[in-house]
Amino acid sequence: LPFLTAAVMAACSGLTIVEGELVGDPLERAALQSVRWLMVSTDLMASKVGKGADRLQVLRRFPFASELQRMAVVVRHQGPGVGHLQPAPAGAPFPLQHDRWLALAKGSCEALEPRLRQVPEDFQATQDKLTKAGFRVLCLAAKELPAETIKGGDASHIPRETIESDLEFCGLLALRNSIKPEVPKTIKQLRRSYHRVLMITGDHPLTACQVATQVCMSECKFLVLESAGGATSSTDRGKDSPLEQRAPLEWRSCDDHGKSSKAFAPEKLRDLARKYALCVPGWSLGQLSDEEVGILAPFVTVFARVSPQQKELVVTALNKTSHTVMVGDGTNDVGALKKA
Repeated sequence: LPFLTAAVMAACSGLTIVEGELVGDPLERAALQSVRWLMVSTDLMASKVGKGADRLQVLRRFPFASELQRMAVVVRHQGPGVGHLQPAPAGAPFPLQHDRWLALAKGSCEALEPRLRQVPEDFQATQDKLTKAGFRVLCLAAKELPAETIKGGDASHIPRETIESDLEFCGLLALRNSIKPEVPKTIKQLRRSYHRVLMITGDHPLTACQVATQVCMSECKFLVLESAGGATSSTDRGKDSPLEQRAPLEWRSCDDHGKSSKAFAPEKLRDLARKYALCVPGWSLGQLSDEEVGILAPFVTVFARVSPQQKELVVTALNKTSHTVMVGDGTNDVGALKKA
């Protein structure tokens, strides 16, 4: 892997050390271990032990935010800049020693694509292929910051927009959480006992639909609610965007690349849900009125790419027609758990 790719995987995270133990998101720990970097101390990473190592010191961190779907860090890089499993520069042992400032970012492809200096031609196609296979896909990006922007090693004054703009594409990171063997059986038992099981997640719609199929939440093909124009909008419904001006919504199949579609009609939801499993992304949910969400929620199997506020909105809508039992394992779920 190129150095910048390994650097993002190693340093752009929320990992920390507590009583000598590496603590944090299991997927971020897996990414750090996959490039064989070490966390020497909190906010200090090294490519190896001893001389000749690349070292990254985190100077400023913008933690991952569900609303923004991305995180970023500013680091000081010292070392040769050797990528993962790449040979050292020819000649003297480490003739080039960097001492520079880097901006590292990772997040959803939708969030980082507009911030890339140049987008690869196969960017969208590769993302679709990975998400349809059930992978969680993160976009990795980075850039070198001019030395004059870091005054005395202080990065606190740099605007976030400066850090997260004009980034160099560093790759797509594909992550998979293995499904526990007992999950499909448990889901089947719940469904047989007339409990309706649905998923509310921040992951990509195609990833969520594939996982939902694997855990037996539905045997039907999925339809995803999208804007008729193909563009995605904000995950939150804006006060300055009247519902009358919203883009038309339509249901599209996950399997035919959107070639066929069905118009969104609340009065036809019951019949549609008998033939298909339905998935609603946050950007489409944000265009619906509370009344429409209330009509839609009882028929949807997957809500994907939703914000914490939208999770609360969905659970509140479900509670109007039934009792909701929710399982959540992150801070993003707290609001919705209180509503359940």
